[in-house]
Amino acid sequence: MAVLSASTALPYAYFAHYTNRTAPYNPVPERFDLNALPNKTVNVLLMDSASSLISRPEQFPSALSAIREAARAWNNVETSDLRVAFGGLASASAPQNSPGVDVVFDEMDPFTLGLTATNAPSAFSFGPGGTFVPMRRPQIRLNRNLNNWTSPNFAEGFFLTVTHELGHALGLQHTFTASAMSTEAAGRATSLYNPLTADDIAGISFLYPRGNLSQTAGSIAGRITFPGGQGIHMASVVAIRAGGAAVSALTDPDGRYRIDGIPAGQVVLYVHPLPPASRAGATPGDIRLPVGQDGVATVPADGPFDTMFYQGGQGTRNYLAATTLNVNPGGLVDNINLTLNRRTAYSIPSVSTYSFFDQTPIRPGYLNGCGTLLVTGSGLITNGTPAAGLSVGFLGGSPILDSDGVHTYALSPAYLELKLQATGGVCGVGPRHLIFSLVNDIFVLPFGLNLVQSLPPVIGSVSAGVEPGGGRSLTISGPNLRADTKFYLDGIPAGFLRLDGAGRAVVSLPPGVSGLRPVVSAFNPDGQNSSFMGSPVNYPYDSGDAGQVTFSPNVVQAGSETLVEINGSSGSFAEGVTTVGFGSSDVQVRRVYVLNTGRIWANVYAAPNASLGSVLPSVMNGFQVVSQPSGFQVQAASAGKPVLNSQLASAAPNQNTISSGSTVIMTGANLTNPSITVGDRPAAVQQWTPNQVVFTIPAGLPSGPAILRLSNGVDSAQIAIGIDSLLPNAPNVVSPGTSDVKIR
Repeated sequence: MAVLSASTALPYAYFAHYTNRTAPYNPVPERFDLNALPNKTVNVLLMDSASSLISRPEQFPSALSAIREAARAWNNVETSDLRVAFGGLASASAPQNSPGVDVVFDEMDPFTLGLTATNAPSAFSFGPGGTFVPMRRPQIRLNRNLNNWTSPNFAEGFFLTVTHELGHALGLQHTFTASAMSTEAAGRATSLYNPLTADDIAGISFLYPRGNLSQTAGSIAGRITFPGGQGIHMASVVAIRAGGAAVSALTDPDGRYRIDGIPAGQVVLYVHPLPPASRAGATPGDIRLPVGQDGVATVPADGPFDTMFYQGGQGTRNYLAATTLNVNPGGLVDNINLTLNRRTAYSIPSVSTYSFFDQTPIRPGYLNGCGTLLVTGSGLITNGTPAAGLSVGFLGGSPILDSDGVHTYALSPAYLELKLQATGGVCGVGPRHLIFSLVNDIFVLPFGLNLVQSLPPVIGSVSAGVEPGGGRSLTISGPNLRADTKFYLDGIPAGFLRLDGAGRAVVSLPPGVSGLRPVVSAFNPDGQNSSFMGSPVNYPYDSGDAGQVTFSPNVVQAGSETLVEINGSSGSFAEGVTTVGFGSSDVQVRRVYVLNTGRIWANVYAAPNASLGSVLPSVMNGFQVVSQPSGFQVQAASAGKPVLNSQLASAAPNQNTISSGSTVIMTGANLTNPSITVGDRPAAVQQWTPNQVVFTIPAGLPSGPAILRLSNGVDSAQIAIGIDSLLPNAPNVVSPGTSDVKIR
């Protein structure tokens, strides 16, 4: 019998449109049109009414920071060609011509933390990445009642929700691999420290491909069917590695699937149905079903059916017998096909795992060494005892259940208690995937257990101080604090400075507002944080206010980039915590230079088709937020004015930095007969065209930001560049719209 190729299936769970209602369905994903985005960058904007809508106005700066950090998390996926920037506060009435993401707070039921609508029409476009349905203005709605976030750490719970919803706004659907895009009910194994998993990275990277991931990762493809050959629609197919990554895709109506972005190495594969709908009227897994060109859902999701591991052309419930598949960089393992039987009901719809530190339940469970893991889920317990034939295994080896096995724990609702012991005296470290087996069904829970070899970080006390350079700092004492620990005040990052002689962490204190009492928290690389143990420790701000800011010049011309100087009266601008936004998807901040505590240089770019008129500039500075209504204008382009591009390129091989004496290339427009100065020193022009100029950076310039001015004899323009900073085509590049350097 001929095998139906899986090469046309979407490589992930995207919002899909089918060109046909019968085979071939030709699935087409929703995504942003990169050609319609200035610099391939989408701005994420929070409506300026947000502070008056949320139930706890004092948490507004923290909420703002979470949105900024979520944008930064998706922006940092360097195998994606889409850049994501936080554009600050926006006026709902301001017209915008470029696509963007809008965030609003709204009244919602207490069980709903966020909802996202992509608002994409059923209209196909064509681009370098193939056919797609263009998104223009997805909207993220967040629950205005911040008390509904029940995570032990509000900052982390809110951040993970925003990261999840932003993933939807970029084009990703739900998955069931404990990723950022997994539903809260399915469980996530992400944290403020590690917000995205391999599944999330694969999803965004193949929706906006740069080609990098396809060269280093591999693919698996095949077909999932019922007996008789009928394809199973919307089956979740997961490639999973013991103690490591899980990457997934959904099948099309023919049962075809293709999983791309699987880290190279050995994996096993399993197939499971979407979990039942979480509420009346919802679809299984809260997945939006694919629609036809008329916008109407095409084929319903199949289920329930058997969950099985792949074993050489057939299914098995024994994960130990699953066939190991070798995934090679850039390679495809094809024809991995399975035939599965229908079921009348779900045996185990979902499972959650917990561990307890003092009286705090932590999900998913963390164990320092071995110990007791608590498990809850429908189908696991019958009449107060474990379901008949129930057993639990761990993909990834140790630990194992001790002689007590599995029994119930007297709580309401009833929990299973799993007492775990080491294999060969070693419990191991890292994530473990759990397999719950009944007589005739299984449930796989990726990342259901995290094995660690230390206790969580604990914050015992905090005290403020002043650094030799004049900046304020916070000294944090407590066990298990390390140099790679990340610290936050209600979700706003506090930059690590050092460990002092007593082992205390010294961090930079984010600018604050008098009267605030944010919770100080610490996060370690293994996912544990200080909310696991001990009582929350607050830091009371005794001074500080947002002050006022001015922008000079207070205009930018459509289709151009210009240097804007921002002066503030609060005296607390700082690298890494000060963000500038202009409240429009048409206007983007390409680079921020914090010169001192009261002065910023920002390279600001307006799209050629930008809506003309006022935008809402704002500066977010730790807990200080200040905006200037009608304080900045987008104007029509002036004929003959030079158009500069601050993203310089190297004119010499192996040149990675903009340094004194180096020769660089700048692109733009109206660059005829250019005269250039850098740091008020003449720069030698080597050659030029109207759209490009090659010049040499003057010798003897100090490291740091410098103003580049270019005159073409008709008009002039200026931008800021960083002397001794890395070029965009170097291994390390500057993140758009921020003042930090990140590793590609």
